[in-house]
Amino acid sequence: MAPTRESETMMPAYLGVTTFLFLLSLLTYALRLWNRLKPHPSLGWDDLAISLAMVLAMATWGCSTALIMFTGGKHVEYVDLDKMMRAARLGFAIMPLWIWSVTMVKISVCLMLLRIKRERMWQRGLLGLIGVLLVIAVAGMVSQLLQCRPLRANWNIYLKLEGGHCWDNSVLETVTYVLSALFGTTDLVCAFLPLFFIRQLNRPLREKIVLALLMALGLLAAACSIVKAVLLKKLLNSADPLWDGEAIGIWTYSEVYIGIIAANIPCLRSLLEKVFTLIAGSQAISRKATIGPIASAEAGVLGRGNGGMYENRSHICANTGSRGTSDEHILLSERGEKKEGIVKEVEVRWDDRG
Repeated sequence: MAPTRESETMMPAYLGVTTFLFLLSLLTYALRLWNRLKPHPSLGWDDLAISLAMVLAMATWGCSTALIMFTGGKHVEYVDLDKMMRAARLGFAIMPLWIWSVTMVKISVCLMLLRIKRERMWQRGLLGLIGVLLVIAVAGMVSQLLQCRPLRANWNIYLKLEGGHCWDNSVLETVTYVLSALFGTTDLVCAFLPLFFIRQLNRPLREKIVLALLMALGLLAAACSIVKAVLLKKLLNSADPLWDGEAIGIWTYSEVYIGIIAANIPCLRSLLEKVFTLIAGSQAISRKATIGPIASAEAGVLGRGNGGMYENRSHICANTGSRGTSDEHILLSERGEKKEGIVKEVEVRWDDRG
């Protein structure tokens, strides 16, 4: 039997998506801090910015969860007026949290790129972008504060009936679309900047591809912003603003959490490299019994192989920006004699703190 309109609820989808992405963003943030603090603290301004974004995202998740608890995720006609006004008040409080959380995520990405690349034009461009992001955030805050007079008329319907004044729908629609376009454009810029940067990194192609794919999560955050902008017109003219607003809320808050994940992933590259190495090593060891002594040489990536005719040497350095190399050739023994078989020499240089 199909659910009736009265029994329909947005709550499971809303809480399922937003809570999952929030917890994932929190996990990547915790791993980022752990990676920055071990073995020696190496925190930067980008870490401070993402920390502020994470705190604001926590508050956003808490308020948005409370909001849908008030409404039950139901259609507007099944929610009493008192609960609607409480939900509207929470929605008003969430907006500045969301604005500054998204802004701090993008500022964190810019500051991270400032730490890595020192060219003057690059740094001027990134500092200019940070200035633009701050101006857009302030504009969003001001537009929200000026939308209704008195301020409480934003959520108190009785004040509107008693002489309160809010912007006409046409004005509100124009301002909303302009701000959405600005936020969406900066999302795309911040998503593409690291991709262009990775192309110029002096790193193995495999690492570039992995980092590019992971940082492309920023494009997914931008996609959330675009979908949200498309749905806004329906919300501004909706007879069921609670239902339509909650649908947009899923995309709105997903943009924040995915943005945090995208900003954290590049800082976990050393942890990811360790995971890939362990996986590759375990696969090599598992093949040893069937492939023979060659597998012993491959397994030597994690240590010296025990095959008598193979040898593996590993040199690990922690110099930031160093170049990783891998050379395979035939080595001579200490007696000057050529050893039979294949000898693999691997040199890895990696920044252990991301």
